[in-house]
Amino acid sequence: TVNGTVNGTINGEKVGTINEQENSPPRRTPRKIKSKRTYEEISDEDSKVYDDEYGEIDDHEEDDDENEDVNEDDDENEDEDVNEDDGENEDEDVDEDDDENEDENAEGDDDKDKKARKRKKLEKKLINDFILRFEAISADDKWKLPSGRFVEDVLYDWTLAHSFILDTDCQEVMDLFSSEEKETILNTNKKSFPAVQDDIKKYAMKYYKIFCLIKKNVGDLRQIVMEPYLKNGEIYNPKLHYDLVWIHLVFNKFVIEWEQGVNALADDNLEAWIVSHVWTFIVDMALKDIEETRIGKSDGGSYASKMRKNKKRKIGKSVIRGRKIDILLKLRNSSREILASEVARTEDIHDKKYLGDKMKLLKLMKDMIDLIIESLPSTTIENYESLCTFGIQLFSAIYIMDCPGGVIARLTKKAQLEAPIYIEGICELILSIVAMLEL
Repeated sequence: TVNGTVNGTINGEKVGTINEQENSPPRRTPRKIKSKRTYEEISDEDSKVYDDEYGEIDDHEEDDDENEDVNEDDDENEDEDVNEDDGENEDEDVDEDDDENEDENAEGDDDKDKKARKRKKLEKKLINDFILRFEAISADDKWKLPSGRFVEDVLYDWTLAHSFILDTDCQEVMDLFSSEEKETILNTNKKSFPAVQDDIKKYAMKYYKIFCLIKKNVGDLRQIVMEPYLKNGEIYNPKLHYDLVWIHLVFNKFVIEWEQGVNALADDNLEAWIVSHVWTFIVDMALKDIEETRIGKSDGGSYASKMRKNKKRKIGKSVIRGRKIDILLKLRNSSREILASEVARTEDIHDKKYLGDKMKLLKLMKDMIDLIIESLPSTTIENYESLCTFGIQLFSAIYIMDCPGGVIARLTKKAQLEAPIYIEGICELILSIVAMLEL
């Protein structure tokens, strides 16, 4: 599934989502071999077995011609060495290469075997930790549905749900519940958002009417962008008019790209380019007027992630850095983080990069909301949520994570964002602007 879940058992043990760990262990166990010993440590009796397995040269199987060469005169030996058949030399070179390759393969298999054992040990530890965490949750601390079932129990019986994150956008997860239970899950403590001011929405919809209905070209769009967004005689006030400036900035940025002979948006760009030339304008600048916050970039890690990773740190152990994220919105003079954005350089929502980055983002959101909860009285927990945007090449989604009940972290997809490559997709850009204004 999109959230990377697997349901089943291996050797009677519970296995589940890739969300349970950052590097999901492989399900195939490499073949096991004996640890390699030096040739000198092997007795004469088992030298033949060792040679068959590791490809070492057997001292007892030397060529008869070479034995005769030992008894010949040194001058004759030199002449014979020079005049040896090329075919024999080639055969010996091939044998030596084969021996070296077999040695390298044996060492490689040995390394794979060690890694496989290490991963299997880690997998077993993570499963045991998950079981212990679940057993430590009392019935009073679980989210009880009107049907009498607990959400935590349903997820536990189905799979290894990392941090008990309930992705309401995943159909496979929601199919675990009845229709009545789904309604409860989706609507309990549902968050509301302020309406967009009429003048701001009107300015954004002006582009929609002209280009989505009349189908103008980029030259006409440039003329619209150059028109003033303030009324005649009106003085600019950053507290009142910033959203108008931001809308103008986004359209101007895309018009610049579309006006060029070569459209850079259509290139196979790196993630850093996508962040700085696309989502910085759509996400960063949209939140610029929030005085209580500051925008962080990928050069610094998340404080919430750092706190979670170092909870069990002891003296003498190095501090583990928090997760690096493409865009991070932090509160000033506070350790709280309320928005995270991750951009993936991929075009397929089912590939490893997409799933891995989504898992990374959701785990970070859980760390963020846990840190907020720890600093608040329990009566105000349900009033807080962690927002994020997740980028996939020039596509993104806005997710909301909150705590509706028990220890469940509910993930809700609020809106889809799209940064169009060509002017034909300007309607999607307008809808993305409206979605950001509604946050």
